[in-house]
Amino acid sequence: MPSPAPPEDPLIACLHRAALDPAGWQDFVLALEQGLGCAKASIHGVAERSGAPFLSVAGSFDAAFARSYLAHFHRINPFVPLSAAMSPGRARMSPMDLPDDALRRTEFYNDWLRPQEDLAIAVAVRSRPHADRSLVLSLNLRRRDGERAASRAQRLLDRLEPHLSHAFQVAEIISALSLGGGRAEAGGGGGLMMVDDGLSLIWADDGAAAQDGRVFRLDPFRKVIFQNGAMQDWARAACRSPGGAGRPPPVFRAADGWQIRLAQPGDGICLPSPFFGGHSFSRPRMLFLLSRAAGEPSRIPGLRSRFGLTPAEAEIARAIAQGLTTAEIAMARQTSLHTVRNQIRSVLGKMEARHRIDVARILAQDRS
Repeated sequence: MPSPAPPEDPLIACLHRAALDPAGWQDFVLALEQGLGCAKASIHGVAERSGAPFLSVAGSFDAAFARSYLAHFHRINPFVPLSAAMSPGRARMSPMDLPDDALRRTEFYNDWLRPQEDLAIAVAVRSRPHADRSLVLSLNLRRRDGERAASRAQRLLDRLEPHLSHAFQVAEIISALSLGGGRAEAGGGGGLMMVDDGLSLIWADDGAAAQDGRVFRLDPFRKVIFQNGAMQDWARAACRSPGGAGRPPPVFRAADGWQIRLAQPGDGICLPSPFFGGHSFSRPRMLFLLSRAAGEPSRIPGLRSRFGLTPAEAEIARAIAQGLTTAEIAMARQTSLHTVRNQIRSVLGKMEARHRIDVARILAQDRS
């Protein structure tokens, strides 16, 4: 009979999927914890230039402790400089670099590690870099499990490192390609982005990609973090219930003029990537339109002259760009659904737009 599969085989399979699907990194971390049975795992992204890692995937750490880490404890974590200085390719145990008596005297140990089952021993491995970025995979083990468990974890991470490095490098290449093959000039009017239900970026066109660092930022695993906290809350709610009860309004408008809309299936958007027809993504996908809010009423003469719109059609175009539904436009204009539908068809035809999203993109580009 064939020998049973070594314990790392399922973990390697998770890493192969993580190379294509950002959600796979969390699945890998949880599978790693389950396989060891005595550790909590996390993955940090490390920028080679700054050398400062930060929390990206938190495994099964208690959510309150994870939030406290981001709010405070990452600044006093004695393992942070050790991770930044770690050579790639070989796992290390924390007692090799930080004696236990020194760790016990730290606030980080007493207030963060000790209350969590006394997670006193850390085992970590750093991936080989791609460009100027790499990963640090860390395991925190309970003190009572001792260095024997740490030695087992170290051997496992050594065997996983080539697969971890390969998965990270492939993910970085795909991420670069997924950003539309290039960036629009800074200050563009926005565009389309696709995320999974954890807000990890799958794809963005040039217009949306140009807003990286301005309207939103990305962590090493392409998780989208909007600069506007209320917009971030809206996006999370949209991902949690894209089509069900409790979903947020279809459009969020920020005070600075930016707005984000959850595109619906009926919007008929054509997505220019071979990935979208496949089955490599394990979690639901959402499509957001990021744009500048439609301009002031003084822009209506410009719309009319450029596209030959009537005054009513120019107003309809602005309402479409704001993300209003047909029913909402009819209510706002105190007219019938039939009239609004006819006006929308006329606007699409005159603006040579295939669907509503095109109207919003045209107006956003016109504003920028």
